[in-house]
Amino acid sequence: GPCIYGTKTVSGLPENYVVFHCLSKEACRCWQKEKWNKLASALFEKGISVVEIGYENVIRTASPFYYNFCGKRPILEINNLIGNADLFVGVDSGFAHIANGLQKKAVLLLGKYRSFKRPMPYNGFFEKNAVLLYPQNGGTVQDLTPEEVIKVVLSKSPQKKSGQRIITGVN
Repeated sequence: GPCIYGTKTVSGLPENYVVFHCLSKEACRCWQKEKWNKLASALFEKGISVVEIGYENVIRTASPFYYNFCGKRPILEINNLIGNADLFVGVDSGFAHIANGLQKKAVLLLGKYRSFKRPMPYNGFFEKNAVLLYPQNGGTVQDLTPEEVIKVVLSKSPQKKSGQRIITGVN
C-alpha cells in the first residue's frame, strides 16, 4: 500500500490532538455540518483538541480546544498536521488517503456511494487498521448518527497525559 515518510511538528498546537476533515468535493460523501459540530463538542467536553483541515471550515465554536487550519495550506503543512495527530477523523477524501499513507489511526465516515453499498476506497494500512463507519441501514454517510460516531471517536481518541482516564459512557 501507499506510504509517506517524514513529518515535522506544527508550532502552536498541543501535543495531542485529533484532525477533522469534514468536507468532500462531492456533497453525497459529506456528513452534515451540525453532526460534525456535535462530534466536536463531545471531544471538547473531554478536553480533547481538534484541528480542522480542508478548504472550508465546518466547526463553529469559541472553544480553546479548536484549531482552524482550513483554507489554502501547503501540502507539506497538511502532511505534518495529519502525521502528528493522534487520530484522523474524516470523510472519503484526498486527505484521508494522505492519512492512510502516513499509517494514521483513523475513523472514516462512509456510506453508499453510486452503485457501491459499502465502498472500500483504501488499500494498505487502512484496509486492515482504520475504523470504517457505514450506516446500519445501508444508506449514505448522512445516515450515520452523531451518537454512533461520537462513541467510536471517543474510544479511539487520545487519553489525557495526566493519568486521568477519559470515560466515554456506558454501552
